[in-house]
Amino acid sequence: MDFGPAIAVSIWLFLLLLNDWLTSRHVSKKSALVLLIGLFSWWAAEVFTADIQPAYRSKGAVNYDEMLRASQGIREYRIQPENFPDEYRLTSVEEHHYGLPFNGDGWDSVSGRTKAAVTLFVRDPQILDLVLAPADDVKLAESDYTIIQAKLASKT
Repeated sequence: MDFGPAIAVSIWLFLLLLNDWLTSRHVSKKSALVLLIGLFSWWAAEVFTADIQPAYRSKGAVNYDEMLRASQGIREYRIQPENFPDEYRLTSVEEHHYGLPFNGDGWDSVSGRTKAAVTLFVRDPQILDLVLAPADDVKLAESDYTIIQAKLASKT
């Protein structure tokens, strides 16, 4: 989410309140000018010294190799990829990402619980076979399973 508009409105409101405060206190114009120059100098220093990180941008779906290249360019750590498994199963240890950041996000590989979306990377998917069941405390109708969707994207 971009907070730029909210910050701009906050600065504008601050300047309006500062103007009201300065006029009600009968502050000299010279003091007000020094205060405003100081404020704008601080703002300019913040803007021009901001550390802007490159964004994840792609014209389409990103495959394993592209994600690996992008993540190695901006991550503090470097991960060498491992061979992907033929299938993902529940494990006795916490998340194993197979050397790829974001792989397995949204899925607890110990309990099997998922969030609203799960990201899993595979090589050359021929078949997508999902085994799904509701959590122990949730009751679902058969029609609820029809809204579950999967998206496959490959290198174009």
